[in-house]
Amino acid sequence: DDNPEAVMLLKKAVAMCGANSVSPALSLATVYVAMGNSPEAEIQLARVMAKEPENRKAHFLLADIQTRRKDGAAALKTLDRIIQTNPRDIEAQYRKGLLYIESNDYDNALALSTSIIKQSPDWPEGHRLKGFAQFFKKQYSDAIAPLQKALLQKPNAGTYYILGLTHY
Repeated sequence: DDNPEAVMLLKKAVAMCGANSVSPALSLATVYVAMGNSPEAEIQLARVMAKEPENRKAHFLLADIQTRRKDGAAALKTLDRIIQTNPRDIEAQYRKGLLYIESNDYDNALALSTSIIKQSPDWPEGHRLKGFAQFFKKQYSDAIAPLQKALLQKPNAGTYYILGLTHY
């Protein structure tokens, strides 16, 4: 373990709180994810989800693990579960859109970005996703406006990078 003190203390908290409390198990899972110990993190997440099947943070952590493991299909299913619980969860939709881009499914990423922008026009990630999808679809001139809008709302190095490439 990279941080044995944190793990030891959180394990004690889990043991003391018992099965009725999810917070210590969720915290321990977060530490395990940060340390790169996915198997232990998944054990803790299973405990959390057994008690709270729709725990948003647990599902996001699980999707992160699945993404790092290059299991995009599983990560998409996990994000879909969050979206089914709350169809207006734009963070889950955004992450799903990024997974679509990773798998070269630019049309679905673009469609999702349109939905996100409609739900929350002032949220920069929706515009960022739209610009990324258009860029990777080789619609370079169309990508400029959403990338610029995202940068005006919240500067981001990756967005500057892609915007720079649109002019190349």
